[in-house]
Amino acid sequence: DSESLVAAGLHDNCQVFAERREILIATGSRDSTVKLWSAKTGACLRSLEGHTDAVWHLAFAPCELQLATCSADCSVKIWDVLTGACLQSCVGHSAVIRHLVFLPDGSLLLSTSDDGTARLWCVATGEPWCE
Repeated sequence: DSESLVAAGLHDNCQVFAERREILIATGSRDSTVKLWSAKTGACLRSLEGHTDAVWHLAFAPCELQLATCSADCSVKIWDVLTGACLQSCVGHSAVIRHLVFLPDGSLLLSTSDDGTARLWCVATGEPWCE
């Protein structure tokens, strides 16, 4: 892959975690993409595509095997870090989602939106935990 972290000018949001084998960096961009990078080499390891608008925030799950992203497309996505597969797409907000955080045990995800709501999502199913 010819992309490098240094050349990733469009990627505005960044999260880092140390996996046993390597430190990974996740970035989200206004162009709707999410990328996983090697902190050691700066190489782009994987590009995650599925959002249709700017990605505002990212969060690694406590287990470090999942990454959650939220977007101006009003969705939350939960990704498998190892394969890049989208595991869940959570829909329910009616405006830009600006922030998300996993609860400590990793089973629930909290998102907040410009629609004035906060929502809890079940990570395993992608369904709302509490309306």
